[in-house]
Amino acid sequence: MPEYRCAVNENNKATELPLLRIGGTVQQNPHMRAFWASTISFFLAFLGWFALAPLSLDVALSMDICENQKFPPDEFPRRKAYLKFKNLKTEKPYCRYGKDDDDEPTDCKGVPAQVATDTCTADPTNAVCNPYDKSTLTACVCTAGTD
Repeated sequence: MPEYRCAVNENNKATELPLLRIGGTVQQNPHMRAFWASTISFFLAFLGWFALAPLSLDVALSMDICENQKFPPDEFPRRKAYLKFKNLKTEKPYCRYGKDDDDEPTDCKGVPAQVATDTCTADPTNAVCNPYDKSTLTACVCTAGTD
């Protein structure tokens, strides 16, 4: 029977947990080597799993699976992901004048009549003449509505 540095039973299983006893050869201390190897492996797996969450949008952007990459807002302005979008930094919504329905929007509300007559007749290319504010969209818009 080999000589181990920690107490073992008749099946050569450790009966004590000497956490700081890391010295010894592979033959003398296999129990603590296995304990520390599994502990460090679990820590690295845990760290790797939860470290990806903040990077998920960058990963999605690099894989070209964002809503605004697959469906450009110029061609598809009424996508559900856009209509529900609100920029967290600026607090500005995509729908400049509000949504037609707060729960299940299908489009943005149109330009108010006062704005349309005052501003849009003089300069139809003015940003306020468009009910969709594309400048609020981030580099990657990802929602449950993304295919």
